[in-house]
Amino acid sequence: MGHFVASEREPVPWVKERQGKDGIMGKRRRIRGPKVTTETHHQRLRRRAHKHARKGNFRKAVVALRELTALDGRPAHWVALGDALRRARKEREAIRALKQGLFLHSRAGADARARSVAQLILELDPTDRVAERQLERAGVCP
Repeated sequence: MGHFVASEREPVPWVKERQGKDGIMGKRRRIRGPKVTTETHHQRLRRRAHKHARKGNFRKAVVALRELTALDGRPAHWVALGDALRRARKEREAIRALKQGLFLHSRAGADARARSVAQLILELDPTDRVAERQLERAGVCP
């Protein structure tokens, strides 16, 4: 048995022919490389942070989340940053990020989320007055 030879009727799948006005002009090869995606920079950062956190690389997740919070300061991003910092054992920075998330959640009117963030802060620092005040306002005893 010999090698497979494509006939002229069966084009080789990785070679395309260009058509010009006068007919076939030549062949061009399919370009191999990274896929072009419509993914935004925010989505890429969020995906990268999730990937690193899933693998247990919380310091790398912190880097991606810090960049994400600098670009888009949503409360959920601040809370995710605080959680990643807590898991990376940087408690003071985690408390600061969680307080920012708490402030933004309470300003947006998301009281249930603000309550859960306040509980996270109190787990890290039981003497924190800001989190205690938030829980008192919600009617939950710390």
